[in-house]
Amino acid sequence: MVFFLSPLDSKSVAVACPPVDTPASYKLIDQLDGLTTLPFDLVLQDILFEKNRSRRSSELGKLKHLWLDYQPNSLVWPIFSERLKNLLDNQIISEKPFDWLSVTIRQNSKVSRQYYLLRFIKQQDVLNMEQSVFAGRNADFLVKPVFDVKKIENLTIFGARKDFWQITSGIYVSQKVKDAAKAQGLVGLNFESVGTV
Repeated sequence: MVFFLSPLDSKSVAVACPPVDTPASYKLIDQLDGLTTLPFDLVLQDILFEKNRSRRSSELGKLKHLWLDYQPNSLVWPIFSERLKNLLDNQIISEKPFDWLSVTIRQNSKVSRQYYLLRFIKQQDVLNMEQSVFAGRNADFLVKPVFDVKKIENLTIFGARKDFWQITSGIYVSQKVKDAAKAQGLVGLNFESVGTV
């Protein structure tokens, strides 16, 4: 089985946010090429959703979870704890299709933790193009991925996007990764099964 890996969806979780003037996440991807450290820190915030907008608060006292192994963030990037990073590194038997950028996440001016941003260094051919659903003018927006079993049988982690594939929110993992994460008690991970043919 294959699973879409995402952060825990909860209203009581801190969200790591970049500085206010940071460009959109897709505009940053090229700027990060060749770097090993994210050039700015993220700060934990409580995102409050109101009728027609959201606002950020630095008051974190009411939140149940500040630090998770898959840290929710407003960039919608795969930002992982060292425990999850090590788990993924240990699951790869052959050549790694990704590398890591070090990310500092701050709770406040005195408390911070080191996290890691997963960046693919090789685009992977994993989709069954006939069964996957696409939309957009040129059918270039992936709506529903369906993976080719033969293409993914030796992969433990992969992405599916054709654009912005280096840093993507669409992270997919094998049953082996899910089982290892559960066995190690990693927190803040959501696994949703996806189609294969």
